Amino acid sequence: MNEQNSQKQSSKRFLKLWGFLSYLAVVCAAPYYLIRIILAKKYRAGLRQRLTLYSLDEIKRLQNGPYLWIHTVSVGELQAARPLLKRLKQEYAECKLLVTTVTETGQQLAHSLPEIDAAFYLPLDLYPLCRHLTALARPVCVLIFETEIWPNLIRMISSQNIPFFLVNARISDRSFGRYHFFRFFFAPLLNLFTAILSQSEEDAARFMRIGAPSEKVHAIGNIKFDAVDLHQDDSEAAKWKSLFQIDENEIVLLGGSTFAGEEIVLARIRDQLAGEGISIRLILAPRHVERVPAIVDELQMKGYDGVLRSKIECDGDSRLEKKHVILLDTIGELRNVYAAADLVFIGKSLCYIGGQNPIEPAAWGKAILFGENMQNFRDVSSLLLRANGARMISNEQELLVECRYLCMQPHIRQDMGQHAREVVLQNRGASDTIMDYINTHGRLVSRKNEKFS
Repeated sequence: MNEQNSQKQSSKRFLKLWGFLSYLAVVCAAPYYLIRIILAKKYRAGLRQRLTLYSLDEIKRLQNGPYLWIHTVSVGELQAARPLLKRLKQEYAECKLLVTTVTETGQQLAHSLPEIDAAFYLPLDLYPLCRHLTALARPVCVLIFETEIWPNLIRMISSQNIPFFLVNARISDRSFGRYHFFRFFFAPLLNLFTAILSQSEEDAARFMRIGAPSEKVHAIGNIKFDAVDLHQDDSEAAKWKSLFQIDENEIVLLGGSTFAGEEIVLARIRDQLAGEGISIRLILAPRHVERVPAIVDELQMKGYDGVLRSKIECDGDSRLEKKHVILLDTIGELRNVYAAADLVFIGKSLCYIGGQNPIEPAAWGKAILFGENMQNFRDVSSLLLRANGARMISNEQELLVECRYLCMQPHIRQDMGQHAREVVLQNRGASDTIMDYINTHGRLVSRKNEKFS
C-alpha cells in the first residue's frame, strides 16, 4: 500500500511538471494553430467549447447532473460505445450521460442519440480548461475509450478522486514503439487509472510493458462485437436495393470507410468486371464525408459517374444507372447499407496503414476483403482470417482476382459470410465485463454529493 501511494505521489509530481510544459507548448504553437484555424474549418469547429467558453444555456446543461462522463474520439468509437451507454442509462437512472468527442462528426452523432443527455467537445488538454468542465459537470465516473490519453485531463480527474477507466483499450502496432520509447512519461499516467480494460491479451501486455501496473490491466475483449445488431433480416437489404435500384441478380461490391486512392481502385475493378460480363454495382462509403466532392471529381476525371446518396429520393432516382458509382455522403447509414452488399472491401487497408472496422459487415454475414494494413484491428482481422470469414490481398491486382472469383462463386461468398458472422457471435460480452468493473469499482452512488476542491 505504501509503495502504491508513493507511486501515485510520484505520478502527480510528474504530471504537475507536464502541466507547466503544456503551457509552454501552447504559447509556442499558438501562431501555427491560429493560421490553421483561420484557413481550415475543421480546426474552427467546436473551438469555443474546446476553450470551455460555454454559453449560459450550456453551463446550465452541464450543471444538471450528476453525470457519467464518456469520452470517445469520433463516430466509430461512439457507435461502439452505444450498448454500454444504454446499459449505463438503465442501471444508473439517477445519473445522466455526458459524452465528449474531438471531431465534428462525433458531435453530430452524439447529439442524435436519445440516450445521451449532453454532448460537448473535449476541452483542450490544459489543466484549467479540464477543471472547468469537470467542476461544472461533477462527473461521478469517467470512461475514456481506446487510447485517448490526455495528461492534464487524467491529472484533473485523478486529483478529484473520481473513478475512471480506460475501456476498449488498445495500442496499435504502429503506435507501440512510440509509447514504449516514452514509457517514462506514460507510466505515471497509466498508474492513475482505476482500471485499464483492454481489447486483447496482446494489448494488455503492451500496456504493462509501457508501465501500467499489472493489477490494473485486464483483457476483456472488444466492445465493438457488442455494438452490432445480430437480429437482422432481409428487409434491410431489400430497402437499400430498392432505393439504389439494384436488381436481385446484381452483385454489390461495397467499399466501407475508404481512404484516398482506394475509391478509384474499386471503380477500376468494378469497370473491369462489368466489362467481363459480370453484373456488378459499386457503393463507396468514404471514411470522411468531407472528401466526397473530391472523390466525385476524381471519378469524373477517370470517366466514372458518381451519384450521391443524399441526392437519391426515397422512392428511387429515375436517373440512376447501373454504371453509376453510389457514394454515401451521409453519417451513420453505412452499418445498415452493409446489408445490401455481397462483397465488402475494408478501407484504409490498401492505400493507408491501420484499417477500418470489419465487425459490422461480419455481423451481416458478408464476405470480407482487406489489404495487409489492418493494424488497428489486428486481433479482429486475425480472427476473421483464421475462421475463413475474410481474405487478405496485397495489391489492386490481387483484389481484382479475389473479387472476380467470389463473384463467380456464390456458395463460397455465403460460406465466408457465415464464418464471419460466427466470429462475431463467439466474441461478444465485453460490455457485461465493463459493467461489472464499474459496479465493483465505480462507487457511483456514494460520490453523488461530493464537492470539488
